[in-house]
Amino acid sequence: MTSSCKLLLVKTLSERWPWPVSPAEQVVAGAGIVLTPEQEDAADKVHEKYSAHLRSLNRDIQGIHNRLVSLEADKFVELEKLLTKEQLSELREHRQSVAAARKITAADQSRRVAE
Repeated sequence: MTSSCKLLLVKTLSERWPWPVSPAEQVVAGAGIVLTPEQEDAADKVHEKYSAHLRSLNRDIQGIHNRLVSLEADKFVELEKLLTKEQLSELREHRQSVAAARKITAADQSRRVAE
């Protein structure tokens, strides 16, 4: 890959993702430092050294997060069973109004970013 193609790829990826796309970029992100080829190779090796462990921990975190969300949902189901029909109706109306407000806010925010 030519350096101009690599630069274009890095630029394209960095526009999509807010984090640096290569280990070398992670070292110098935002600092304006240019690494030598040897430093880039060393950064790649460090990245490889940690990537499997980090990936494993991220999977663990995702699993724990999913369990947490499930447990919270179970709690809400039990709490809703304590409510009267009227209270449950009020709760549903409140949730719908909050969801509608979030949609409006998200739409406004998207418009602001596009401008």
